[in-house]
Amino acid sequence: MSDRSGTANLPVMTPKHAALPARDAGPDPRTRPRRPEARLNEPMRALVAAGEFVLAVALGFAVVWAWRRGSVPYELPASDNPAVPDTVQRWSGPWIGAAFALAAVAGLLVLDAVRQLMLAVAGGWHTAERGGDGADEDANKDAAEPVG
Repeated sequence: MSDRSGTANLPVMTPKHAALPARDAGPDPRTRPRRPEARLNEPMRALVAAGEFVLAVALGFAVVWAWRRGSVPYELPASDNPAVPDTVQRWSGPWIGAAFALAAVAGLLVLDAVRQLMLAVAGGWHTAERGGDGADEDANKDAAEPVG
């Protein structure tokens, strides 16, 4: 009787065939690659932060200027009807949109200036590899010890 599935002609699986192929010997996943020394604590970052603060203040003045250009009051002629207002405001969309865009850019500049200032003042406080207090290393050693 012949086998219709065609598996009769296949070779028998041996332990050599059952083993997974060896992976390419890449970097050990348990070790982190050495990164170049991070240059966080630099006084130049404080100057960049100061420049960004100055630019954000200038943009704040530009926001007020654009908002005032976008809000135009109109005086109406006097009327006997008390329901008719004396003045109305006309809003110009492009100027109001520009004011919002300038405010958003100023806000981003302030956020980045705070970040630059934090990196300029306290750039290396969290790295135990560069002479920190080693508290993180002690916690990792305790966690890696076998139980029992």
